Amino acid sequence: MVVACAGAQGNANLVAAGDVTVVMLSDLHFDPFRDAAKVPRLDAAPVADWEAILREPASAGQADGFAAMQKACGAKGEDADYALLNSGLKAAAKQAAGAKFVTVSGDLQVHQFECRYKMAMKGKTEYLGFAAKTASYVMEKVQAEFAGAAVYIALGNNDTGCGDYALDVNDKYFAETSAAMLRGLRRASEEEKKQAKADWETGGYFAVSLAGAMKKTRLVVIDDMYLSNKYATCAKKKDAAGETALLAWMAGQFDSARKKGETVWVLGHIPPGTDVYSTVKHGFAICSKAPDMFLADGSLGDLLKKNGDVVKLAIFGHTHSDEFREFGDVPMKGVGSITPVNGNMPSFTVAKADASAGILKDYSVFVASNASGSGTVWAKEYGFDETFHAQSFSGTALAEVIARLQKDANGQSAESRAYERDFFPGGTSPLGIIWPQYACAMKDAPSAEILGCMCPKQ
Repeated sequence: MVVACAGAQGNANLVAAGDVTVVMLSDLHFDPFRDAAKVPRLDAAPVADWEAILREPASAGQADGFAAMQKACGAKGEDADYALLNSGLKAAAKQAAGAKFVTVSGDLQVHQFECRYKMAMKGKTEYLGFAAKTASYVMEKVQAEFAGAAVYIALGNNDTGCGDYALDVNDKYFAETSAAMLRGLRRASEEEKKQAKADWETGGYFAVSLAGAMKKTRLVVIDDMYLSNKYATCAKKKDAAGETALLAWMAGQFDSARKKGETVWVLGHIPPGTDVYSTVKHGFAICSKAPDMFLADGSLGDLLKKNGDVVKLAIFGHTHSDEFREFGDVPMKGVGSITPVNGNMPSFTVAKADASAGILKDYSVFVASNASGSGTVWAKEYGFDETFHAQSFSGTALAEVIARLQKDANGQSAESRAYERDFFPGGTSPLGIIWPQYACAMKDAPSAEILGCMCPKQ
């Protein structure tokens, strides 16, 4: 159900005294190849000139060229072009006037980036520079649209210069995107910016205080591609160095926050936990094997659970769906995508946080009327509190919501049906046929326990 909410006034009830407005974006998957004739010019131009080039009218033969590229690169859908990206960002800024900060949970770049670049550039193979420019352009466009807010950006599995899920520690891609990332840290101290630059250029992650927005709250931004079972170096080799370094760095951030009396928010791309859709594709075999995971193992989820005394929120993307889960006492918000590549409608989230308690209180999800960005109306689809009757998105409150959803094995309660409906923004949700299995995985637990829930003994 979509509730019409055409202007900033529609979201006024989301903000109260002592609360701060937060915008959550994910999986923008911007496609700079939509008009292939412009790509050589973009490739040669500095990022500062991209906006003017992208705003120009379409080149002759643009539609046919795009169709040919889609077919040649095996695309299963269309990612966000300039019109859609522009429409989504402007709508989010309008709905969230006065937002203190923006989170972007990864995947700035279009799918099949390497194939598209080689086709548009007629066989030129070195594309790291163009990939870094694309990511930097997206970062700076978000920053420009939210000029009064800090913008915090995590990288996703598509955000590389050497292939999907491929990345090196100390990658040149990090060095070429660090300046754009740092421009978003508008309230950070010079010392924080210096450390953020060093950490980003080492591994694509950083930590910073949410100064000017949240009281004694630290944001830990990670690149968890290293933790994926699909991860490889740019040389296509397995290497655990990035995973080891990231987890140790995160543990150090949590320990430091604890000593300073800070709360922590975590921002990443690939969520920890069970990949229910992938698991149930195995059919009855799911009852005799461990469930599929989004990541290679449970190390990230376990680290969150271990530090639930300081970690008060985790924000991820990757699935392109709107969802929530919980890891121990840590609530996780899964943010829907701007890209409509999976057949969903584009969406974004506007939330309010308690600046003193360091927790997320409530949020509303806004969905596009079409996927083109032309004549698009972004309307409120639902609000968390009004739908799930929870006074906050804290660990305790979310645990109560999830317990009710898990108890409703047939998915017939008003809350369950709302969750199923809104899981796939603006489209047909797949959860109706896998609801019991999905609900089992909403509260993270050992594999045997989740399988026992998914496959109860008759």
